[in-house]
Amino acid sequence: MKPAPAPARRRKTWKTLAAGIYENALTHGRRGVVNIAAGRKEKRFPPDTPVIEIRRWRNETKTKLERLHPTRRAGAIGRGTFSSGVKSHIKTLAISSWRSRRSELKAWEKEFGKVHRSRVTSDHIKRAIKKWVDAGVPPKTILNRVRALTAMYHERDGKDAWTPADDVRLPKLSKTRKPFVAVQYIVDVEQRLREQTASGALEDGEQWRGRFMVLTACGARPVFLKRAQPADVDLERRVWGMASAKDGEPVELFLNDEMLAAWEVFIVAEAWGDFDASEYARIVRAAGWPAHLKPYASKHTVGRELGERGVDLQTIADWFGHSDAKTTRENYVPVLNSQIRRASELLNGRLPWAPKSGRSLAIDVGKTSEEDRNTQILQILEDIRCALKLGS
Repeated sequence: MKPAPAPARRRKTWKTLAAGIYENALTHGRRGVVNIAAGRKEKRFPPDTPVIEIRRWRNETKTKLERLHPTRRAGAIGRGTFSSGVKSHIKTLAISSWRSRRSELKAWEKEFGKVHRSRVTSDHIKRAIKKWVDAGVPPKTILNRVRALTAMYHERDGKDAWTPADDVRLPKLSKTRKPFVAVQYIVDVEQRLREQTASGALEDGEQWRGRFMVLTACGARPVFLKRAQPADVDLERRVWGMASAKDGEPVELFLNDEMLAAWEVFIVAEAWGDFDASEYARIVRAAGWPAHLKPYASKHTVGRELGERGVDLQTIADWFGHSDAKTTRENYVPVLNSQIRRASELLNGRLPWAPKSGRSLAIDVGKTSEEDRNTQILQILEDIRCALKLGS
């Protein structure tokens, strides 16, 4: 008697594309499955639906289920937690941004560090933001923290991945006048750094002085100087080639006499390479930089001075490497620029409330009668008298 034939192996119908995402081997239809402590959901998708779209649905569904069943929300501690994700993400960061990003992510860790990263929801984000707003944390700081969190999720899960901050309303930045530092402060700080270096009171003082001189003379972003290489600076051609930053454009900056002198100090001091921006701020403040201003104000100052001296907005945008001149207008060049100033001056004399500023003292003797000349002289003397009275 022949043995019974072995049963035919059942063909596997569903192929796994990613965690919780499957494709039918016959119809190529796709489905997403969410099976967590808070419940189970399944949804069918048409063939060739992008995996990232199904993954987004899964994340949104997880959030909804956990909102409906908060007592069954997972809170795993250890591997896979938000804190462990932060630790792994920080290892991928560039040295220049490591300190600030770590600080921003640590703020989130204090709120839900022990929660599994995939279980962090928009509710966690909203509660943290409300807490910070109530505590008086500046909106810009909160936005930087949100950007850091979003960047971490994108680095971990893909650049288009869902993040718990996607649908959260963020605090708005109030438009404030950008800080301006008087040139005399810059001159005084440079002199003080020179003195501290000569007396030996400041370690690597000439390097810090060179960095300060280049940043304030060129109005450059600190990251440009950190990335600068000897091949980028050509003193004979008087050019500094700056790579792009923050999605901006690369810049080839012509060096005027002051910039050239600053770069000569920098090169002689061999100040190339990365440096700690916090240490830089501490050193220049100790040398007399205004305590209420960040050293970055030197960049805003250059932008404002360029605008007041008649440089057009697009040229200033090119100077700073901005891909959009709107950024330049909002952040670096005030509304009161040289064109608006000239337009305002054209209205001088419209109302009789102030002495005529800029009145010419010249009198055309050949084209005016003696009586007219005497009248003009009396008017000029009256204007001078009024000006002296106002000045006192």
